[in-house]
Amino acid sequence: MRPIRLEMQGFTSFRQSTSIDFSRLDLFAISGPTGAGKTSIIDAIIYALYGYTPRLGRQSISDLISQGADRVQVLLEFSSGSSRFRVGRHTKWTGKKIITDLRLEEFDGEAWSSRADKVTQAEPMIEEIVGLDFNGFTKSVVLPQGRFDEFLKGRIDERRKILSDLLQLNIYERMMQRANEIARNNKNKSDTLASLLARDYADAKLS
Repeated sequence: MRPIRLEMQGFTSFRQSTSIDFSRLDLFAISGPTGAGKTSIIDAIIYALYGYTPRLGRQSISDLISQGADRVQVLLEFSSGSSRFRVGRHTKWTGKKIITDLRLEEFDGEAWSSRADKVTQAEPMIEEIVGLDFNGFTKSVVLPQGRFDEFLKGRIDERRKILSDLLQLNIYERMMQRANEIARNNKNKSDTLASLLARDYADAKLS
């Protein structure tokens, strides 16, 4: 997934409509003083794709809305492989509940065509297009805030633990444990059958 253009309005520190063009950038760095909105740019990309952010999770979506505003709008245009998409997410806080509209479109070379206009319909498509779910994206593409600093400054064993957590490498340990368990069970069955054959059919002869 490669970002092309990002538009935000009412998103954390970006109360006014703000647009960022990534299309001419191959490599870039986001810099600025504390509170300038650096993290918000990354959060907006994640929010557009998945509907929530690593910092706040699903339960605090209203905290993404700029102070004094009642809604947030984010539009992300991006490419995946040779295809080009844009996803627009509009969330309104009524004071009691969150209402979200989501639209996914694909560019066919001449115009934008709708792929989905419902959250439940669009979100699985986005995961398929990007090739990652929220956890995979935030562990392999975008490191959660604070984790990179921990990784740089930590001891070797601490860095290994952080990397293992970020990439969920423990899944391979669980797979190994499960494989060993299956192997032990099969060996027990094999030993049991061998014992039965030796005991009950030791004198059997082929006719």
